[in-house]
Amino acid sequence: MAKKGMRDFALQEENGNEIGFFSSKSPSQAALKAAKRGHKDIRIRELGTKKVHVFAGERVQVDKS
Repeated sequence: MAKKGMRDFALQEENGNEIGFFSSKSPSQAALKAAKRGHKDIRIRELGTKKVHVFAGERVQVDKS
């Protein structure tokens, strides 16, 4: 059972195949999780709806100074 306020999202490829699932409170949080895993063109579909949110992501090493 999902925590209160949590929603489920599916990570989609360009052709619509779902390749991963994330639970978070917002689509942007789910996209951040996908970006952490190395995805660049992020298409997140909210489960139970036809809404698709599109994000661009990348991982960048920052200086620790």
